[in-house]
Amino acid sequence: EADATLQPSLLTVQLVDMAGQPVFSGPHALFYDATSVVIVVVDPTAVAPDKLEALLLSFAATVRAQAGNTRVVVVATHARGHTPEHAAAMDAAVASLANHHANVDPAWLAVDSLDGHGVEALLARVRDTAMDAGAMPHVTQLLPRLYVELQKKLTDLAAAGNFSLQPEALAATAGEVG
Repeated sequence: EADATLQPSLLTVQLVDMAGQPVFSGPHALFYDATSVVIVVVDPTAVAPDKLEALLLSFAATVRAQAGNTRVVVVATHARGHTPEHAAAMDAAVASLANHHANVDPAWLAVDSLDGHGVEALLARVRDTAMDAGAMPHVTQLLPRLYVELQKKLTDLAAAGNFSLQPEALAATAGEVG
């Protein structure tokens, strides 16, 4: 009986929007674990360039204290309003951040929700970061073939509206798979 490797199409993502104010950082730890990818979102047009590095360093230090080596991706919003000065400040701040914290991706992304600029790149970066076997080896661990088949069967039953959490129904489904 061969094992099956978890395929990227089976990757489940849970997004949690967390407040950026320091007073809310304590409860954030409830959502961090070794499988987390933290996306730090900052609007460089709303932060003085000389304050940007300190802001990012503070947030990354909090993440590291609460979650160890959780992966961090930095995103700059309001891309349409970025000037060369904003880009230079982001370059310097994220480079400093990556030098202090090895779990920070040194290549920041610019996105804009009004026109969708950078959204596809952000989705790709999150997917690639989550699937990086070197950084997150749990993602590519082998799973038993029966587990993958049972997961697919339960997903198909749920999609068809025939899913039941009753122990007898789950046992029957597991029996069908093997």
